[in-house]
Amino acid sequence: MPLPYGMDDQKMLSIVNATSGAVDQMRLLNTRVQQQAEDYIRANNSDSGRIVQDGLLRWNGEFNQIVADLDALNQKVTLLRTQNNNALSHSIDTAKNIPL
Repeated sequence: MPLPYGMDDQKMLSIVNATSGAVDQMRLLNTRVQQQAEDYIRANNSDSGRIVQDGLLRWNGEFNQIVADLDALNQKVTLLRTQNNNALSHSIDTAKNIPL
């Protein structure tokens, strides 16, 4: 039986796990950026501080969009895995009930 989308269940699971791990690492990085930026902005009350603040606002928007997109990807892959596993299970059950 050909693999749907060229991926077996393990490959799809590895995509979900790798994406989740990447999102966790990104969140850790974002926490560090937020901590550093707050200190820098407080210490640098000038035009350059405002430039950093504007960059941080842009960073926040882009970061949140990337995380949302990765979460949506994981939801789609998880749903696809479930559908594939249900279809496989149904096919096996049907094949078992076919008289020889």
